[in-house]
Amino acid sequence: MRKNSIKFVLLGLLLTTSFPATIYADNQLVQTDKVTLNSLSGSYQRGGLVTIAGKTSLTEVTVKVLAPDGTILFFDVAPAASGAFSTSFTLPDTSVFGTYQVAVGKGNEVSSTAFNVIQNGGSGGNNGGGNSGGGSSGGQPSTSTGTNNGKGTTTTPETPSANSAIEVKAADIPKPQNGVVTIKVAIPQTQSAGEVLLPANLGQLTGDSKIELIWDTASIVIPKEVVQSLSNLISADKQNGSYIVLQVGSLKSEQVKPITDSNGTKGASYQPAGAAQELSLVVKDSSGKITKLDQLSQPVTISFQLNSQANQALAGIYYITDQGKLEYVGGKISGNTITAEVPHLGQYGVFAYEKNYSDIPASHWASKVIQELTAKHVIQGVTETSFAPEKEVTRAEFAAMLVRQLKLKATTPVQLEDVKPGSWYADAIAAAYSSGLVKGISDTKFGPDQKITREEMGVMIVKALSLATGKTGGSAELSFADSKEISGWAKDAVSTALSEGLMKGRSTGNFAPKQRATRAEASQVIYNLIHKQQ
Repeated sequence: MRKNSIKFVLLGLLLTTSFPATIYADNQLVQTDKVTLNSLSGSYQRGGLVTIAGKTSLTEVTVKVLAPDGTILFFDVAPAASGAFSTSFTLPDTSVFGTYQVAVGKGNEVSSTAFNVIQNGGSGGNNGGGNSGGGSSGGQPSTSTGTNNGKGTTTTPETPSANSAIEVKAADIPKPQNGVVTIKVAIPQTQSAGEVLLPANLGQLTGDSKIELIWDTASIVIPKEVVQSLSNLISADKQNGSYIVLQVGSLKSEQVKPITDSNGTKGASYQPAGAAQELSLVVKDSSGKITKLDQLSQPVTISFQLNSQANQALAGIYYITDQGKLEYVGGKISGNTITAEVPHLGQYGVFAYEKNYSDIPASHWASKVIQELTAKHVIQGVTETSFAPEKEVTRAEFAAMLVRQLKLKATTPVQLEDVKPGSWYADAIAAAYSSGLVKGISDTKFGPDQKITREEMGVMIVKALSLATGKTGGSAELSFADSKEISGWAKDAVSTALSEGLMKGRSTGNFAPKQRATRAEASQVIYNLIHKQQ
């Protein structure tokens, strides 16, 4: 949907992109500083040409038209030339009579307006009779009670007609189990999108419990704080007839392919490993006003089912930006499901990232390890095509690898003589210091460019183990021929690294504590840590 001049007229079917929260059921023109809409004629008839135009400082704008029954009638990405844009479409002969809402913009810069479709010679209004195509609002959901891996009771509302949302009524909210209220909803795979309508007083019904919504391809766990934030968007006088709404849109293969193609680089490719969907949380009050929750007070947890042919070792959840860029989120795999916490909603997908380096043949002892860590975006090549496995690792490089894997954040800036603000490793070393992962070579220096020794690597990896698992680890007898060469400050850590399988001797009978670690060795040690976390 990111290419220009893609136009669809869809009746009774929602598209994947959620409708902007600035749309209201009135005819007033809403403008932002970056998008200005030209006025529309107040009323149109079926078969009439609707032209949507205006001025913008953006390079392109997304145009969406929402029909009275809640479906998207028209969608386009219109390019801007000389500060102006224009697109048009013909109203189908089956158009619903009533008020249509228009949104134009990108991101948070959205302008909106509305127009009416009336009967030929009629007075307008939403009284089109049998041809309105509105569909029912969905019947009373049926409830089946059971358990979901101990997480909670599952309720399965009936699937309404294709034109309707799935409504979960208060009576269908199960009791929480283990602090989670689990609701299974049936979003048909034949639909490109759907809505789950939840009671406006959901927080009161579920208390301190989290809300888990599960459908065929994915699920979301919503903390109580987010539920409360949604409820706060609905005024007290509009609670009746209002809903908390989860909007789910599925990206089709023809939409995903341009994204994977544009993100691939030389020797690297992205392959779909699960669904790609857009998730949003909004409230819809009794007047029809839709308000989007722009910021989450707490992260939500999303899960996707992996494809049967997916390479799980290379799979991860990615955020798809408005520009079509893939940003790695990560995810923990359990069985056939990958799960991650995310700080905001939007478009997410599961992709397997395969990167091959010219100097890492399949026969290399660390080939699998390097490919997997590259897919997890913990390590990267020294160039676009080479990895340099025998190159020695600096203290800053190894610290940065661990920080990326553990997702550590700096709480305070580091003040060391040899760590300059703005250097590529400044943030990583600050995060490593803040968490207690590393110490300097003195009170005032870290030695970022010094090559890391194997015993130094042992100390760092054991501290990383403690941060990742909360365990201090066991100990192993230091029976190497060169055990006496291990520094006193490193002996306990090396013993633990050996006991926990994080490190091995470099050669038969020797640990080589003072020798410098290579990039391939560092990759193997971090790989071992990752599999200790699982």
